[in-house]
Amino acid sequence: MNMLLEAETLFNKARELMPNYQVLHVMSPCDVIALDEFASVAEAIQLFDEKEISAVPIKDNIGRYKGVFSKTDIARQKLVEGVERTGSLKSLRLKDYMNPNPPRTILKTATIKEAAQVMTRYEVHRLFVEDAEGVLCGVISATNVLKMLTVTPTEQ
Repeated sequence: MNMLLEAETLFNKARELMPNYQVLHVMSPCDVIALDEFASVAEAIQLFDEKEISAVPIKDNIGRYKGVFSKTDIARQKLVEGVERTGSLKSLRLKDYMNPNPPRTILKTATIKEAAQVMTRYEVHRLFVEDAEGVLCGVISATNVLKMLTVTPTEQ
């Protein structure tokens, strides 16, 4: 099958499945771990390795979500300059290197289509998933959505 035909087939499958699937069907359920904005970059990187995650929401000292720190942020020039200046990731605070926008969230009962629209609108790779009480209960990433589209019905 040529690449154009494969892409068209995937797109058609997406149109069929997206209205019927909810975020809860494809998200990665987990206890979402947040870090304090004064935690070090080194702590976040250690957490990424231990929990096999790629991002963590950041809270301020009264528990409000203030931003997100991700593996992408590790490669940013500002962080590289911080390490060159201080010589250590342990001395760098997440508040200075995180994406300062609060984490994008979506209800677990939202549709996959709605999740894809939010990711596209805000140009993010993941959304933190909330239950009906507003408690973070998982993550849905662009990868989760793509996996759903490429799995045959017998594999689900």
